[in-house]
Parts: sequence; C-alpha cells; structure tokens
Amino acid sequence: QLHAVLGYSESTLAQYLIAVAAKSGSAAALHAQMLQSDIPDNDVSRQFAQELFARLPRQKKGGGRRQPTQADMVRDSARYALVGSDDEG
Repeated sequence: QLHAVLGYSESTLAQYLIAVAAKSGSAAALHAQMLQSDIPDNDVSRQFAQELFARLPRQKKGGGRRQPTQADMVRDSARYALVGSDDEG
C-alpha cells in the first residue's frame, strides 16, 4: 500500500513508518507525522495511516513494564561493589 501513497515502496521507509506508527497515539497523529516527512496530504495517505495504525498491536495501559529512569539506574548501581582478585596479597 505504500506504493499507492508515494508511487514507490522501500523497506527502510516502511520500517520507519511502522516505528512512527508504534509511537503515535492515534491515526491522526501518525498522519500528521507523515506530513512532516513530506508524504502528500490526501485521502490515500489518510487511509494508509488509519490502516497502519489499526494493524499495530497496542500495549495495555499499566500492563507493560515501565522504562527505568536515570534515578532508578543510579540507585541500582549503588548496590554493586568491586570484586577483589585472588592475586591481592
């Protein structure tokens, strides 16, 4: 379907649009991002955005594991200590 939108299809562009769609909160947000990438604003591109957004699996809110913050990583690293070697005398 990417060919119908742009007149050509390339795997790198397809992967990029899938990544953008995964980060978008809605099909409209995806379409807006596509427009910023110089994809034409027309019915075909809107339909493409809606279909792509609908195909991607969505994470359930609160069900996924959250990304650790820098404070979490600093707190975790404080628990580690250097290990001595057997050569110390």
